[in-house]
Amino acid sequence: MNEEPTQNIYGGDGRSFEERVFARFDAMENRFDAMENRFDAMETRMSSGFQELDVRLQRLEARSYDTKPIWEQALKEIADTRNELAETRNEIADTRQELRRELVDTKRQLSRRLDRIELVIVETRAATHDIEDRVDGIEGRVEKLEAKPTQ
Repeated sequence: MNEEPTQNIYGGDGRSFEERVFARFDAMENRFDAMENRFDAMETRMSSGFQELDVRLQRLEARSYDTKPIWEQALKEIADTRNELAETRNEIADTRQELRRELVDTKRQLSRRLDRIELVIVETRAATHDIEDRVDGIEGRVEKLEAKPTQ
């Protein structure tokens, strides 16, 4: 039998199995420590980043508080303008209806007045015809009287 595989268990450096296992554990522990240090560094960077974000957020919130009253006032004025516009539209509609009623009344009054004027014109024409007839009659008599010899 060959004795070589049994000798390889101890390795070429002559350390025992336990020593090599513990050396591996030490190497793993060193790696974990290195990873823990890296995580700590990342946590520190992230923490400072979060603090910076908090500062920026506070600045933005302060700005929004500064502009919030302006926006609220602008929105209030827009709403007031809309209300005034609605009131104005209602007033215009009311005025339009009132003007239509007045126009109808005025049209009726004008129609009545025109009817009266027409009646006066007809009566005046009739009277004029009567006067013309009388004048014609008088002229006829005057002509007869003028045609008679004087005695």
